[in-house]
Amino acid sequence: MARSDLGFIIVAGLLCGCDIDVVSKSGRLAFDVPDFHYSQQRRWHSGQPIAVGSEVCFEHEGWFDTELGAFHEDALTGCFDIVGLGVGQLEGRCLLLDEPGDAVVSFVRTSASCPGDLPDDAVEIRAVALAQTQTAIDFFMEDRLETPGWTLEQLAPASGETLAVVEGVGVTLMATLRTMDTDEHTAWTHGRLSATTTVSAPQDGGMVISVQLSPGQVGQLELSVAEEAAPVALLEAVPVASLRDFAIVSLIWPESPYRPAEVMVLRAFARDEAGRPVRGVPAQWRVVQGDIELRPLELTLDPDYDPDYVAVEGPCHEGEDPIEQMVIVEAELEGEVRSVAWTYISSACLPDVPEPPPVADDDGGIADEDASRGCACSASDTGDHSLAWTWLGLVGGVLRRRPSRRIG
Repeated sequence: MARSDLGFIIVAGLLCGCDIDVVSKSGRLAFDVPDFHYSQQRRWHSGQPIAVGSEVCFEHEGWFDTELGAFHEDALTGCFDIVGLGVGQLEGRCLLLDEPGDAVVSFVRTSASCPGDLPDDAVEIRAVALAQTQTAIDFFMEDRLETPGWTLEQLAPASGETLAVVEGVGVTLMATLRTMDTDEHTAWTHGRLSATTTVSAPQDGGMVISVQLSPGQVGQLELSVAEEAAPVALLEAVPVASLRDFAIVSLIWPESPYRPAEVMVLRAFARDEAGRPVRGVPAQWRVVQGDIELRPLELTLDPDYDPDYVAVEGPCHEGEDPIEQMVIVEAELEGEVRSVAWTYISSACLPDVPEPPPVADDDGGIADEDASRGCACSASDTGDHSLAWTWLGLVGGVLRRRPSRRIG
C-alpha cells in the first residue's frame, strides 16, 4: 500500500516563504527575525518578553488582511518609517536590547502606495535580564501532545532538576526560557547551547544540541545570550542496568474536526534508581502487527541518537473511505518487553510531488512555518491542523517522513 509524505506541503511553504517569528500589536504585520528562538509551540506576539542581549531585526515577511486573517507575503518596502522608544539601541531595522525595560518599535506609515490598507503599527517588547528567567530543557512534544495516563511532571524533570541520561547514548536537547515573575515564555536571539559532556555538538544555530555522556559523568547544559549565560540543567550519566519502570508512552495528536486522534510518536520511558525520568533509553523497537513503519526522529544527522523516540508512519488509502487496522508495537530493553496497541486510521493518498532539496531558514529550521496552510498563514498560535505540522516541523525527520492528510 502506498505511503505519502509531506513533500507537497514543504514545497508550498517554500514557495510562500512563510517563516513568521513575530506578529505586531495589531496582529497584521508579520516579521522574520534572524536567529530568533522561542517556545517550540507558539509564535511570539507584541508585548511578550525577550532576553536582554538579543538583537531583534525586523525583516518584513508580510501582512494579514485582517487580524488572524489570510497571510500575504510582501516585503512592504518603503511602507513604514521605524521609530524606537524606550530601552535598546535602534539601528536601521535592528533593535539591540542592552538593558531590561520596555521598548516600543513603531511602524509609521509613509505616503508610499502599499497593499492592505495597513495602518500605523508597533511591536512592544519587555526586555528581561537572563538572570530573571528560569531555564529548562524543552520537552515540547510531551507538553504539546496528549500522553494518556501520563503527566508532563512524570515525563520531564522540572526547571532546576538534573536530567538523567543513559551513559554512552546520544540525545538531542533543546531549551526553553520563562520569566521568573510571570512564568511567560521568553524569546532570545543569537543564543547558543553548550554542554560540558564527552560529546557536545550544537546545531541549528545553537538552538539544539546533541550530547553524549561517559560512564559516571556529570555535565552542565548552559544557554548563552550575548555576554550572559544561564544554567539550563545538570546532566548525569546513568547505567542502563539501573533503569526501572520501563514503559511505552504514546504521544497523540488529539481528535479535531479535521482529523481523528493519531499516535504520532512513541517514547521508551524509564526511571533511574532515584526515580528520575531518563533520556536516551536504548530501546529496540519492532512492529508486531500492522502495516506501519517506525522512523527515527532524525533530530541529528546521526540516526543512532535519541533511540527512545520513534515516529509512526502509516499507509494511505486510494478511495474515499479510510482503512482501519489494529497496530501492535513492541519495545525491548535488556530483555524486558513492553507493547502498545491502537487502531490506526489511514489517511487519503495524495499526488506524488518531488521532494525539494533541503532548505534552511535563518533560524536553522525548515522554511515552512505554516506550510500546511501554504500562503494562508494565520497570526493565531492556537490553530489545530496547521499548527500540528508547524511545530512538528522542528523535528525534521517527522515532518519529512510522516504521511499527509487531506483536510476538509
